[in-house]
Amino acid sequence: MTADTFAVANNLIPMQGKEYDYYWAAGQLPTGVAKIAYTFPDGTTANAVVKGNYWLMQHREARSWTPGSATNRPKIKVTLQRLNGSVLKEFRLIWGEQTCAQISHGC
Repeated sequence: MTADTFAVANNLIPMQGKEYDYYWAAGQLPTGVAKIAYTFPDGTTANAVVKGNYWLMQHREARSWTPGSATNRPKIKVTLQRLNGSVLKEFRLIWGEQTCAQISHGC
């Protein structure tokens, strides 16, 4: 299990005349992992929804996107937890490599 397993897809979505970063990721739940959380540059944490052997995470940034806002921001942190809540592993996603997991097209 590597950070690539938890890469996010990301698009700008329009809302009320502004654009917001929208992220999502999904997959089969790795053995030993009970919870998956993503902490984003805006400081919020999105917990993946786990159903059976699969998980899904969705997040929209609180602040609207502005040109140049993608530079020098903190990496997205992924935290994997066991059923008892202890941290199993943490990853920091590399911008442009692990934040562009588009199946239908590139960034």
